[in-house]
Amino acid sequence: MVHWLRKFEDVNIGSLLLVISVVSLSTSLLLTFGVTSYIRYRALHDLAREDVQETSKIIFQSLYSAMSQGGSRDKIESVISELGKTFPRLNVSFYSTKIYRSPIVDKQFGSLASDQDLIRHDPDLQKVMKTGKELLLFPTNSAVRNLYPVLGRQECLGCHTDGRVGAVFGVIDVTYPVDELKVRFEYVINSILGYTLLMLAVVFMLLYLALRKLVAVPLREFASTVREIEPGLQLDHKISLHHLVSELKQLSDNFNHLLGTISSYSAKLLEYSTTDTLTGLNNRRKFDEQLTAEINRSNRYGSKFSVLMLDLDDFKHINDNYGHPVGDLALKQVANIMRSSLRKVDLPARLGGDEFAVILPETTEKDALTVAQNLRNRLNASTLEVSVEKIRITCSIGLASYPLHVPDKSKQALYKAMDDTLYKAKHLGKDQVAAPD
Repeated sequence: MVHWLRKFEDVNIGSLLLVISVVSLSTSLLLTFGVTSYIRYRALHDLAREDVQETSKIIFQSLYSAMSQGGSRDKIESVISELGKTFPRLNVSFYSTKIYRSPIVDKQFGSLASDQDLIRHDPDLQKVMKTGKELLLFPTNSAVRNLYPVLGRQECLGCHTDGRVGAVFGVIDVTYPVDELKVRFEYVINSILGYTLLMLAVVFMLLYLALRKLVAVPLREFASTVREIEPGLQLDHKISLHHLVSELKQLSDNFNHLLGTISSYSAKLLEYSTTDTLTGLNNRRKFDEQLTAEINRSNRYGSKFSVLMLDLDDFKHINDNYGHPVGDLALKQVANIMRSSLRKVDLPARLGGDEFAVILPETTEKDALTVAQNLRNRLNASTLEVSVEKIRITCSIGLASYPLHVPDKSKQALYKAMDDTLYKAKHLGKDQVAAPD
């Protein structure tokens, strides 16, 4: 069963609705046929029972009228013959009390060996003769048989002097063909069944079309939009399901809210992954990515850029004497001076500790040296006020221009050039700007 259900794992909702509709319609048709067949069988038999019982009563009244008028056996047989003409499809047999083999009847009318032989081989006739109760039989699907007992009445005792009231004087055996009745009845039933099946088919078709329009199509559009969002993570894209089903509208709103939440978190994650949390400058990861991009751009288009490596002088002295909170304030002040001293296209970054760096796109060595000196002077002129004391901040700056100072045009060589010039500035006595010789 589970293996069979797995076949529907990749089926789209439109096909699934079609399969469900077809299966439901087929089940409804089978149930309708089954119930209709049972109703047809029961109703046909009930209708046939009523007809054959009514016919038996008519025959009895006809025979009773003939007998009450003192009819002879020949007259009674004539009545039976006429009934056969009136009801040509009936097989009518009359058994008088002599067939019962009652000593009273035998004494009066004698007995017929042929009738006695029929009764002897017919247990149903024997039962009716014995009990005096009407018996309805269905010997075949196309016929109904009614054994109607003729019971003695007070007025019958004038001829049947040896009889008594309530005694069985005979049996009317009527075999009624139901073919014509079945044709008429089945025409009505089949007409009703046909209209019912047509209505079921129409209802299921309308149901399928409604579900397809209201559910399948919106969900397919929803899935299509999600597929468009996924490759490029276009989180600003919105989904709109303007349909009558409130749950689909709610799904659309919830999904859009989820996209907004993911977009917000993505922006924050991007910020956290590229920004130094203390100073707000770019972090080493962002600096390294941008440095790679500048090198590639320079290698491709022949552009020039410069890099400054900046390290605070004696920063450990500030942390040791004034504490790390004061050291953090000093780092923030350096970051603010860097932001206010650089262009928007420049990229300042904190590489870690008290080490900073700046990428200066489209900047030659000469211009980079001017920027570095200006930055050093502003830091030198600034002070950090702690209680009643003012702390002076100085820095050493190493400068490297690409590709001027990096002949092999690699990022590793550029980093080495930056480290070498920074070491040179420290070696010259700190609070210096140094460039390659």
